[in-house]
Amino acid sequence: MKKSLVVGVLVAAGIVAGRCYAADLPFNVQVLAQIDETISFCSDLKPDHAAEFKKASVALFKNLSATDLEEARKSDSYKEARESVKESLTKLENKDVETICASAGPTASK
Repeated sequence: MKKSLVVGVLVAAGIVAGRCYAADLPFNVQVLAQIDETISFCSDLKPDHAAEFKKASVALFKNLSATDLEEARKSDSYKEARESVKESLTKLENKDVETICASAGPTASK
């Protein structure tokens, strides 16, 4: 997968998170995994901003039930998608990672 495609997918995931639906959940589990892993990755990369990344993540999912989120995060589909995103992120160049983290967290709204 091309690096620019990975960047595009991850940024798009954050934009469409509230609009994607799965068969039995009110959102797309793969998109949830993409966002969660991106937030986790960026938090590890920039620990001084971890709380701000977490706040951005919570804001994205504030209208979803905790039960639905918990159920989704336990699914094999979620775990597989998250591992795939992690693998993709670790292969990116630093400038691409900086772009993704800027889009995902504290500097995204500035």
